[in-house]
Amino acid sequence: QPPPIKTQAVQSLIDACKDKNFDAYFAGEGHLIRSQIGGYLANAMRSGDAGVLALIAGAITEPKTGLKAVMSDRKSDFRKAMSNLKLPAEMETYIEISKALKEYGIESPPITEEMKAVKPMNWSAIDKWDESSSVQITTSAGNITLSLFPTRAPATVASFLELAEKGFYNGKAFHRVVPNFVIQAGCPRGDGFGSLDFTIRSELAETYYDDEGYVGMASAGPHTEGTQLFITHSPTPHLDGRYTIFGKVTSGMDVVHKIGMQDIINQITISR
Repeated sequence: QPPPIKTQAVQSLIDACKDKNFDAYFAGEGHLIRSQIGGYLANAMRSGDAGVLALIAGAITEPKTGLKAVMSDRKSDFRKAMSNLKLPAEMETYIEISKALKEYGIESPPITEEMKAVKPMNWSAIDKWDESSSVQITTSAGNITLSLFPTRAPATVASFLELAEKGFYNGKAFHRVVPNFVIQAGCPRGDGFGSLDFTIRSELAETYYDDEGYVGMASAGPHTEGTQLFITHSPTPHLDGRYTIFGKVTSGMDVVHKIGMQDIINQITISR
């Protein structure tokens, strides 16, 4: 199955385990059903799929799932899966597995600069950018126009422009839509667990999400940004100082508000 189907199936099982009425629903035999679900998840882990592994690892660190005890005999499987990850593209999964292993008292190797493969700054990508420049994102729901912030986040803007000019974002789905919060796109897998073979350093100067329409870069932690961008529906101050802001919507906020899951970026056009 495509990655979004795999990860949604796993997420559904995890959500079931978190339900406050789980044990009552199964008439006192919830522990048996939870163990059965743990078996399904263990089988899913064998695929080595980065999104599946990240979700299962995350579920172990979430007390409400009850899966930490159920999957305690899978520690070696997690360690093996970690050693087979492709970094930095699967950095988020590496971090989630590290957290899961720590729950079992196992420390993972630290993330090195070499593992992050930070992308060198390409100044030529923004040399011609000025206040009259703009970006138009043509989507299946309408057009969104952006102004970018090359002085605030030069490395992020340069990387975004490079990818956009190569057509990387064309055909990518909005894989995450949270009403009154964000829309997110730019995942090669289509489910939020993919990236490319580089990371970008976090650029956190003046990162105040005090209005709607800010364009930020998704991250799994400091200096792990890559290809996934998001646009805010409203002020989101809890993101301040944590996620790079590299642009803002200048027109098309009505489109941002009506975009739904699996709407598509058709094309990105850069005007300089």
